[in-house]
Amino acid sequence: EKGYQTQELYLMARGLAPLRVEDVVDPSADLSSMGITFPHRVDFELFNGIAYRLYPARAGEGRYYLRLEVGYQAPPPEKEAAAGDDPSGQEWTGPEKGAEDAALKAGQWNESLSPWVYVISKGQYDSLLPGLDKLFYKREKL
Repeated sequence: EKGYQTQELYLMARGLAPLRVEDVVDPSADLSSMGITFPHRVDFELFNGIAYRLYPARAGEGRYYLRLEVGYQAPPPEKEAAAGDDPSGQEWTGPEKGAEDAALKAGQWNESLSPWVYVISKGQYDSLLPGLDKLFYKREKL
């Protein structure tokens, strides 16, 4: 039986906040000839519905890259409250206020960020893809 390594999950989630781009790859470059493929995907979904998809890649020794997409996924509707459960007396009537703004922002960010391939450090690559052996530990049987 396995359990989660909470520290590694925390570091992985925190990998997005201090993300620092060292350079960008020439947009006209042939990525396949450079040995760059994107076999992995890491998703970060925020409570407001904005979702980041990160595609980290390693090509050769010491070269690390990242492709980024931004999207919007509407949060699931809340359950209808049973009579007396909602102290305000108001019923949920539709998407959260600001959902259209969040979807619009995500589209704008995606348009400006997704065409690029970013050069990142090994440390940032490792924090985004720590490996399953670092994310889980084997539980001792009692």
